[in-house]
Amino acid sequence: MPNIMAELSKERSEHVDIKKTLMEQILTAIEVELINQVSSSSSTLRY
Repeated sequence: MPNIMAELSKERSEHVDIKKTLMEQILTAIEVELINQVSSSSSTLRY
């Protein structure tokens, strides 16, 4: 019985890691997009 619980908790922690990684990737993508928009808008203002 303890083995099953250990497996379940291991799977749950792996799932949390995956969700954390996804969130980090999404946030990074949003940051890159914002930086691109700001730099492109500032370059259009310059000319």
